[in-house]
Order: sequence, then C-alpha cells, then structure tokens
Amino acid sequence: MTEKATKRERKKAQRERLKPVKRALLAEAAAIYANGDKRALLLAVAASRGNEATLAELAVARGRGEAQLLEAAERQAKLMPRPPRWAPPPEGWSALQEVLREERFLAMRAGQRSDSYAALVHIAHFAPLHRALLTRVAWEMWGETDPSRFARFVARLSREPLLPEEREEGGPYHEV
Repeated sequence: MTEKATKRERKKAQRERLKPVKRALLAEAAAIYANGDKRALLLAVAASRGNEATLAELAVARGRGEAQLLEAAERQAKLMPRPPRWAPPPEGWSALQEVLREERFLAMRAGQRSDSYAALVHIAHFAPLHRALLTRVAWEMWGETDPSRFARFVARLSREPLLPEEREEGGPYHEV
C-alpha cells in the first residue's frame, strides 16, 4: 500500500470516529434551536466544521451545561476560517434526500404540498451544509414522533438569515 492510501485510510478512520460526537453535538444544537436560541446555529457550525480538538472542547463544554457549550461554540465558530463555497448538487444536499422523499410522499398522500416540504426544499437547495445536517438530525429526532415540532423547526430554520460565522467564502451571502 502506498503512503497516500494509508494517509487516506487514517483520515477516513478519524472521520468515522468523530461521527458520533458530531451527531450528538448537532442533536444538542437542534434541541437548543427548537427552544428558540439562535446561538445553536453557531454550535452547528462548530460541530460540522470542527476538527478533533474543536469537537473535544465542545464535548467537554457539553458536560458543563448548555451555557458553557454555547459559549465554547461561539468562540470556536468565530475562530474558524470561512470554508470555500460548497454549492449543493442539483438534487440538494444528500443528507436531506431521504427526508425530502418522505415529506414528498406524505404531501402526495395529503393531496397538497406542505409548508414544511417547501422549507425543506429551500434548505436542501440553498442553505449551507451545516444547516442541512442540523435539519437531518432534527428529522431523526422528531420527524416521526413529533411531526408538528419538526415542521415548526424547519419553517423557522429556512427563514432564519445566516449569521456572519455561518457564511462561506465567496458564497451568495458573503458580503451583507
């Protein structure tokens, strides 16, 4: 095996190792955002873009309580460089494909498109990746158990303007 292949495998193993931590932090961000605190979006930014050290700091802060977690997330989000613009593919972010299919099916059964479906389409096609990941985690938490809560979450998130720390370098909302 080449050195390049070994390095690639180590990076992949590291990503797999960090997935549960990222998911737990995104779930915490979804719960906080559903309760009305916009700072949860900064937690989503830090959790989705953060490296191993960032995620470790956030995990420790999570054990200290919500206020400490949000402070750490705000600090980390402000320190992170803006990533280059990632445009979603024509079909939307892959994290939301299953959610879109399910919502489309439910809308067709009801005979009309729902507001949550329109909001999901907006997030899947126009929002940054971390918002799509946040929506996916919220769907896993409330999609089937509390659909009205999920619909409120998605509607609010789709209308929420991007915070400065959420913007991507060269993105459509770069200079506001």
